[in-house]
Amino acid sequence: MITYITKTAIGYSHIREGRVCQDFSSAYHDEERTILTACDGHGGSLYIRSDVGSKLASMAIMKVLQRIEKSSFFHYTKTKMINKIKLQILCEWNNMVDKDLSDKAISKKEKEALGENEKFKLKSCPVKAYGTTLNGAMIFGNRLVCVSLGDGGIFLLKRGKIIPAFED
Repeated sequence: MITYITKTAIGYSHIREGRVCQDFSSAYHDEERTILTACDGHGGSLYIRSDVGSKLASMAIMKVLQRIEKSSFFHYTKTKMINKIKLQILCEWNNMVDKDLSDKAISKKEKEALGENEKFKLKSCPVKAYGTTLNGAMIFGNRLVCVSLGDGGIFLLKRGKIIPAFED
């Protein structure tokens, strides 16, 4: 039996400052797999769309992990499979961010609280506005696939002990 819970809550400092929740989590389950995501938008002033970035990261994880076929586990080594999944997630996320930017360019209003240095950074690389970490885990049959990009982490509960999924 698989039990999973996702909960995203806005922090006190964001409430006090009138800022939106920049985090996003989601879950998916079908007859083959269960997928969980947790994405933590960067909180700094430069990351004016990190709430969107974290949602898009969660969507990218879901899309990529839902496409995995059982045969993939036999065609790739563990390291190659994880690297391939990470690359696919990054490409998916970048495509979604590019689409969001083409649909809605960063406005003067969004940039009005930024300093000149931050405005320059966004002008040269508007993707920075969407800054987020991403974490995803998928149980597929008797296999567990975990991906983590950024400073987040994934932990497993095994025989009553909490252990990190990654050494670093």
